[in-house]
Amino acid sequence: MLRFLVQAVLLVLLHHVSSQHTWTNKCGLKMEIVLNTPDIAYVKCEDTLGLSTPTWTVDGDDDYEDVANVKTVDDLAMSVLSINWVLLDAAVARVKCRARRT
Repeated sequence: MLRFLVQAVLLVLLHHVSSQHTWTNKCGLKMEIVLNTPDIAYVKCEDTLGLSTPTWTVDGDDDYEDVANVKTVDDLAMSVLSINWVLLDAAVARVKCRARRT
């Protein structure tokens, strides 16, 4: 039986939150707002243990391509989410970064 654990960092990202905020959890995930402008936000998530590349949900949905894009760097166990504020209905987005542990 394959067992896995999902570790996550949840962030409610506001349109007016400034850049360079960082959050970490005890399981090795680190999330950082790299850039947040009136047009776009870039949020980086890194598995500091290097065990897996983080994945994202936006407002609780895995299917977020209509408002955001993700670039991954598997060798660094890192991914970057870019949110296009113009495409969102509100000036708030709930983003979750997660990594699977097997």
